[in-house]
Amino acid sequence: AMIETELIAVLANDPAVAALVGDRVALTALPEGDARPYIVCQLVNGQRPGSMCSTGRNRRVRMQVSCFAPGYLVAKTIAEAAVNAIEGHEDFGVVFNGDQDLMDPTTKLFYTVLDYSITTAPQ
Repeated sequence: AMIETELIAVLANDPAVAALVGDRVALTALPEGDARPYIVCQLVNGQRPGSMCSTGRNRRVRMQVSCFAPGYLVAKTIAEAAVNAIEGHEDFGVVFNGDQDLMDPTTKLFYTVLDYSITTAPQ
């Protein structure tokens, strides 16, 4: 499975995340105008590093996980649940690259962006 779709599944199936955003976890974008909390995952960079004994079937991606909510503290709470889900998933090798708090002037939603490098080995 692609890391991107696996990441969506990991977040959507996590009870703590689901309690906060329901099934509103998507790749790249959600329909505009949804003021409820949601998570959007975006591929920033994808690589297939090869080695002497591998054809590059390992996959390494850099993903941004953006947690949106009408209130700052809710966005931070969603981000915390997302961190626990991602870092607790045994199929992922993860490196946390940092996070950032932002506000979307159009939707007036607060959001926290989590930046991860995620590696999976071929199954």
